[in-house]
Amino acid sequence: MMLKGFLSSITHLVWGAIGLCWGWVAGWVEELSPMLIAGCLFCALLPDIDTTSSIVGRLFYPFAKHIEGEYGHRTITHSLIAIITVCVICVSLFDFLAFGVWLLVGYVSHIVLDMVVGDGVPLFYPARIRFEMARVKSGGDGEWAVMALGVFFAFIPFAIPNEIHAVITPPLITPEPHELRINNLRSLSDLFITTGDEITRGEIIARNRLGYVRSDVSGTAHKITCSQSGNETSCQIFVLPQLADD
Repeated sequence: MMLKGFLSSITHLVWGAIGLCWGWVAGWVEELSPMLIAGCLFCALLPDIDTTSSIVGRLFYPFAKHIEGEYGHRTITHSLIAIITVCVICVSLFDFLAFGVWLLVGYVSHIVLDMVVGDGVPLFYPARIRFEMARVKSGGDGEWAVMALGVFFAFIPFAIPNEIHAVITPPLITPEPHELRINNLRSLSDLFITTGDEITRGEIIARNRLGYVRSDVSGTAHKITCSQSGNETSCQIFVLPQLADD
């Protein structure tokens, strides 16, 4: 029984990692940080908090005992109710695209895997209809095969040669900075923007001896350098234009 529970946990961890690994290859994950990996793998085990015999059930025993007694195993925590709840939490508490989405991926991977191993899941709980894609016996040779297949898919991204990886994950296109030169400023206080500011075309960005100066490009003020000669101040503003800008 202990070996069966151990195998089940390892299988869920392996399949929970697959989405994260391929997300990294595709460039959707900037960095495989320890916190991101731990969060994803924890959520890959979290649906089994409905049984005290699981790893998370032992860690949160009182909570697991209550859910197990009230609902039973593979019920509410393996349903759309749970998925939607986790999604709301991820959107509310985390940067969803950078972190939260991978917690959700880990959680959903568990439910999908339970449609393959065991007797399915009641997606529309409290309706008792169970959904399954296969019926691999839990703890048997079939689950060992499922785990091995998961290990294979999880490690493929790390075995891809750099040349192929570069094709799969093309470099981000960074536009060349647009240079704005502003002369005849009385002082730096006549420059109305700072590094990092968003600028729109036509926006007043400075005032010199000839009047107000407007930007001829939309983008982000990436770098500003100024020099002074006598009573005159000149500035160079390097603007990273918006990709959609004409």
